[in-house]
Amino acid sequence: MTSRRSPGAGGHSPSELRSEPGSSAPTLLRALVIERHWQKFTTFERQFLRAARELADQAGEPELAKVTVSSRQFERWYAGNVKTEPYPDACRILEFMFGHPVARLLAPARPGAGVVSGLLGSEDAASLTQWLTASSVGDEAVAGVDRAVCRLADAHGLAAPVLVLAEARQVQAGVQAMLRGGRLRHRQARELLRIDGSLLAHVGLLLSDLGDDAAGEEYANAALLYLGEAGAAEPPAWYVLAKIARWRHQYARAADLAARGLEHAGPGPMAVQLACYEANASALAGDPARARAAMGRAEDAAAALPPGDMTLSPWSFPAERMAMFRLSVALGTGDPGGALAVAAAADPGLAPGRPRNPAALAQIRIGAAIAHLATGDLDGAAEQVAPVLELPPEFRIATVTGWLAGLDGRLAASRHATSPAAAGLRQQIRQFTTTPEPTESEQG
Repeated sequence: MTSRRSPGAGGHSPSELRSEPGSSAPTLLRALVIERHWQKFTTFERQFLRAARELADQAGEPELAKVTVSSRQFERWYAGNVKTEPYPDACRILEFMFGHPVARLLAPARPGAGVVSGLLGSEDAASLTQWLTASSVGDEAVAGVDRAVCRLADAHGLAAPVLVLAEARQVQAGVQAMLRGGRLRHRQARELLRIDGSLLAHVGLLLSDLGDDAAGEEYANAALLYLGEAGAAEPPAWYVLAKIARWRHQYARAADLAARGLEHAGPGPMAVQLACYEANASALAGDPARARAAMGRAEDAAAALPPGDMTLSPWSFPAERMAMFRLSVALGTGDPGGALAVAAAADPGLAPGRPRNPAALAQIRIGAAIAHLATGDLDGAAEQVAPVLELPPEFRIATVTGWLAGLDGRLAASRHATSPAAAGLRQQIRQFTTTPEPTESEQG
């Protein structure tokens, strides 16, 4: 470590011994570095400096942000060629990064250590108490991954899904390492299961956005299992399952899945979202009575939400998402005029005061285009959809292309089907939907 030379800076402590050639078994730190693909010094250094800044902000200790790491120190840590711990500040940063005490990180990795293994051999109250109060994972590390998962959720609507997915996979590997490799208190295990369940649901949603519904469904079902084991709220996982069923055109099943999720939802954005999904899927299934009843529940739940408390997290429910569902239900229940009124009120061309989700706004515009077409206004439809066709490839998620496919089908079946304007618009839609999306491998 290099940086400040005062006590607590990076580097070796004065008492640290020289590295040992031919060190023993690989350390936990080495295993975690390999798992996260941080073997290059420049990659590790970037992660270390980011962790130092985040810990400095969280702890209110600006001096932590000045701690750095040298390539020589990284090589010694990676090889396991150290006999004593680094300076305290460096230890804190490493623990923040990996969720394990430094002594554990620099010790040989041991497979199979978990929460239940600590109970084996506990035959009296004293040993059980010792087990319950012992932990190799700091509460600060658990809180750190929770914040990372929340930040990823807040980035959902603003960053390219493939990039958010790559980061989510990395964070999930860290959470899994903490669950499997550390000695946890019961409350820490429950909290990590809750965090991992939320993250699994988010990964499932991202995979669905990128067109991999089968993998998305697997992750959502795993999320249900983790959240249930943690005794945590399950609605995010039910929402992902309902969304996947809807875009597989299993409308009745989607409505039922959303309704099941609503049974587990307390007051809040997820209650609004699930009620909206039940309404939308019911309308698409040809059940307008159920659609209107569910939309009424959604409106009531939305009215109870605190104003100005929305983010772009998929578990939040900002105004543009509510507009999107109102519009969809209006279209599904045969009310194109109502759909146009919703789109006009949403005013997707203006975004004062806060960021907006480009994919959600695109779906509002496509819905407005479908409503214009239903009233016989081809020019209005083309005007609404024109900005959508300029959406960057990284935001052309499955829901956007699905909406455009619906518009294309309606163009083909409309009285304008043989007009040059309709043919030109359909050609633009085909070009848009066939542009390849970036994959995880293309994004590195």
